[in-house]
Amino acid sequence: MHSFCRNELVPIEKGCIFLRQRRVLALLLLIVAVAVWPNFQAEAQAAGPLRVGLYYNSTALPQVTVTGANGLRLGWLQSGEEWPLELLTAPGQVSWLVRPESPGYYRVASNDLPDVAAAEELRSLLDQAVLAWTGAHWQVWVGAATDASEADALVSDLSTLHPEQTWGVISPDASRSELCTSSGQVLVVIPAGDIYLGATDGGLMGLAGKQHRGWLQLTQQSGRFRVINYIDVEDYLLGVVPREMSPGQPLEALKAQAVASRSFALTCRKHQSYGFDVCATTCCQAIDHSRESASTNQAVQETRGLVVTYNGQMIPVYCHADAGGHTENPLYVWGSSMPYLTGVPELYPTDSTYASWEARLPAAEIEQLLGQMNINVGDVLAVEALSYTPAGRVERLRIVGSATSTTLEKEQIRLNYHLKSRVYTVKPDIPAVSVLGASGQVTALNPSGLNVVTAAGPQTLQCTNAYYILGSDGQQRQSSAQAASFLFTGSGFGHGVGISQHGAYAMARNGHTFEEIIKYYLQGVEIVKLGD
Repeated sequence: MHSFCRNELVPIEKGCIFLRQRRVLALLLLIVAVAVWPNFQAEAQAAGPLRVGLYYNSTALPQVTVTGANGLRLGWLQSGEEWPLELLTAPGQVSWLVRPESPGYYRVASNDLPDVAAAEELRSLLDQAVLAWTGAHWQVWVGAATDASEADALVSDLSTLHPEQTWGVISPDASRSELCTSSGQVLVVIPAGDIYLGATDGGLMGLAGKQHRGWLQLTQQSGRFRVINYIDVEDYLLGVVPREMSPGQPLEALKAQAVASRSFALTCRKHQSYGFDVCATTCCQAIDHSRESASTNQAVQETRGLVVTYNGQMIPVYCHADAGGHTENPLYVWGSSMPYLTGVPELYPTDSTYASWEARLPAAEIEQLLGQMNINVGDVLAVEALSYTPAGRVERLRIVGSATSTTLEKEQIRLNYHLKSRVYTVKPDIPAVSVLGASGQVTALNPSGLNVVTAAGPQTLQCTNAYYILGSDGQQRQSSAQAASFLFTGSGFGHGVGISQHGAYAMARNGHTFEEIIKYYLQGVEIVKLGD
């Protein structure tokens, strides 16, 4: 995905200094302004910059390549500030690479310089020199010595040529990072700590095939980079709303989604132990700024700062694609009740593609899915719904195996999301039984559900593990009827809690406002503007 760029610096021969006589060109500009996050409040709740986890733990990147159509900027978060200080910029179309510092080299550092312009002026006079940010000051680092003695000799030479500077040796440190051009030319050496990259105009920047706004916060951990999107919540929503809803849907539905997503983002902190607030997947809210559109941006702008509260407190608002006819009480999904979420029927029919669906799961696949839950029942013989919630979702699902049986509850019932929802019925696909008719033709029949005439009169065959066929000779023969797969027939998509997105589309098409949509699915709530 990213090309690894090699360090193009070579060790300096002892006692050699290469001087350039050229006009000083300021490559990068120091920006002194610090952006300030709006002070949003709702009953003592204040919002800081939203932190969205992009790459972390096993997905952390060995190096990071960022592009900006109109240029990029480097930032550093100063103590006590909420937004990073802009250290330098590179205007024009730019691609930057951040990687761990090239190992094994000693460099020689100048003393602290007053600003980046002074550092750039000194750097321009020397070969094999780069800018260096210490976390508090700019310096110029020279050379790439292979050992300390070589670096000491370079210190002596530099002290003679530039006595106005105090030169010292910098030992290798794997915790430092290098900011490079896309070709691998080192621009800045950065100490251990968080690095911030952003677009010069506050617009879009590219990373790993996706577009992002705000700042990308890079933290080096064991030679890899955790990447967090450090972003204003309103800018965040520009990428969330078109990912959660189709931009072609009615504006009032899009506005309902914007308010819901804002409330969720500002109250959900499920990933704080990882160093961020929300992730960028459907675990929290998916985000994709490449999908931004005029309609979804309008929805965000016209609802700016609006959140949902209950009893004066901002609350998380949950959404799902399609309720399958009736939304669900979270008690049956997550095991806890929320007074504003009781479950309501859809007001209007939807044209959702999830209104009716089928899923056929082989018995062997169900065994594998149970194994992912650390459940082993042996060969799956039967699957049956034991009970349903008042809203019509499967409440308890029993799976009978050759070794034992198990009963699944809550979202386990969706079998690791291989089922779109819990609004379904299930029946076995019984292997066909071959029957020789009077005409001499062999017919394949699924015996389950067949009407047969018995000594006791007409009866319907029920699901069983085996059927018995009585031949003309009076001999009873067993025919296996173990299901090779199970057919799930259902409707809806998602957990069913909160706002049904397809239900919201239908309400908006029937003239309902975004406030009415939200207050229908969430009882007793208010919509307020942060800061009011």
